Amino acid sequence: MKYIQLELQLDEVNTRISELLEEKNSHWTEIAKLAIIVQKQELFKPKFTSFTAWVKDIAVQCDRQPSLIWRYIKASRYYLQLVAVDAVGGGGEGENEGQDEDLNLDRLTEIKAAPEALERLEKVQRQAPTPVFETLRDKVLNGKATVAECREIEKAYRPSMIQTAAEAAQSQQPLTSNSQTQSEEESTLTESESESEELQTEPLVLPIPMTNRGRPKKGQEGSYGHLGQNKNKIVTEDGSDNGSDGEADEVVRLRLDNGELARNKIAPTIMRSLTVNLVDWTKTIASRNYAAKYYQDHTEVRVNFQRQRYRLDFLAVVRWTFKRPKDIFVVEVKSCLQDFESDHKWTNYLNFCDYFCFAIPLEDVELLAAVKKITDDRIGILGIDFQASIDEFCSYPVTVIKKPKKLDNQKHYGNHTHLVYETLYERVLGWKEKDDD
Repeated sequence: MKYIQLELQLDEVNTRISELLEEKNSHWTEIAKLAIIVQKQELFKPKFTSFTAWVKDIAVQCDRQPSLIWRYIKASRYYLQLVAVDAVGGGGEGENEGQDEDLNLDRLTEIKAAPEALERLEKVQRQAPTPVFETLRDKVLNGKATVAECREIEKAYRPSMIQTAAEAAQSQQPLTSNSQTQSEEESTLTESESESEELQTEPLVLPIPMTNRGRPKKGQEGSYGHLGQNKNKIVTEDGSDNGSDGEADEVVRLRLDNGELARNKIAPTIMRSLTVNLVDWTKTIASRNYAAKYYQDHTEVRVNFQRQRYRLDFLAVVRWTFKRPKDIFVVEVKSCLQDFESDHKWTNYLNFCDYFCFAIPLEDVELLAAVKKITDDRIGILGIDFQASIDEFCSYPVTVIKKPKKLDNQKHYGNHTHLVYETLYERVLGWKEKDDD
């Protein structure tokens, strides 16, 4: 493998990096470029036993944390991966990994984004739907996405432990029934037994979205092809999964005209769309001629009521004007019919809000029919159109399918909205945070 031929001494690199870290307006890409050269040419030898030891030493000398330099290196390598894929139309991996990096090392000066923005983008690629990633990627590479925006989107698609466990439990039953149906069509008993044994040996590999957090495998240090990939399931450019069962993948995905969307990504995408379009759909539901002047959304709000603990998926506090009282909108997100049928607590959520709605994928006709059949005029329905093009804010259009009536909690349920405000107040004070238990 050919590396960039630069006659640099380690002392010269250390001096230059120290100067860059002390400057206020120095660009971080030059620091990352020098660090990559030190690693590629092994300039840290024989003074240091490893590249990690050199990074720690230079960070201590400059009174910085080693994680800062590692962030620069990781962001630079990920950017080189993105530009390599764009240059060859989806390639840039395999045998030419290191060679592509050397050839594009000078392109680090073209970076317009902050290192944290690229770091968050890499996580979004592993966790969010492809349209969301592509939209955010274009904004980041053009320098139009802020770090706060990247952090917000990455946080919205960050998988929780309770979500992971629930998806694993839900996906086991349809996977088994799907394999049995196939065996009956083929009328082969041995094949059915072998398929069931495979599902019993590794039942949790497919649904659990474990990630490698950007770390390369042992023996592949210095490469960057692992960035943006899932730990247990690597998705290729054509959309196929290496080493995964195609039939099992169909069960956990929502079929769309423009592709497929994994079930574990539907709920975060719905919440993101509700946040971005909050002003419009709340105005429509409340039948207002003007938008709310003050509003704030919250997710996973925990409320204790009658010795029970309830979790509100999405909650918005809206104040139209100072002359009118505040309204609380509670939205229960449902990604599939099984998710809706297994929820037996949603009727209690009417105690904590002025307007209550279900948010579902607009394309799921079966789920929409089930929600309409069970609910009355007090319950609204919001549809998220996944068939539409994603907007610049990485969200999909929200359609008010059914407008709910405003709940008279004082008359029918008792006024328990104060429990919601109490929870939000404690969250602002730092006494209570969003938890996964």
